[in-house]
Amino acid sequence: MKASTCIAELDAAIAGYGQSVTLQRTAVDAEGAETVAQEVTCAAKIRQYGPQDLEAAVADIQVILSPTGLGGFMPQKDDRVLIAGNPSNVAQVAPLYYGGVLVRLNLLCRG
Repeated sequence: MKASTCIAELDAAIAGYGQSVTLQRTAVDAEGAETVAQEVTCAAKIRQYGPQDLEAAVADIQVILSPTGLGGFMPQKDDRVLIAGNPSNVAQVAPLYYGGVLVRLNLLCRG
């Protein structure tokens, strides 16, 4: 199997079962105002898990991305993901490589 085949199969799965999300990288200016410095909208597979903290009702969310729709954007910890307009923070980024080629990104988000 080639990396391009892995990516094509992931793209097909996300197209069939995924939804559109927006990834945002924010910046804080000298006055403390937060602005969106970089943004990309792409398809993703979302798996939401129940709240781990009953008082705050914060849920863990797994976001599976293909590199196809990201362009030059590479998600990082503390980026923001908008899922159906609801913001979640990226807590972990786990890129998967096949033969040295990025074929998938698994994000653990909290929101």
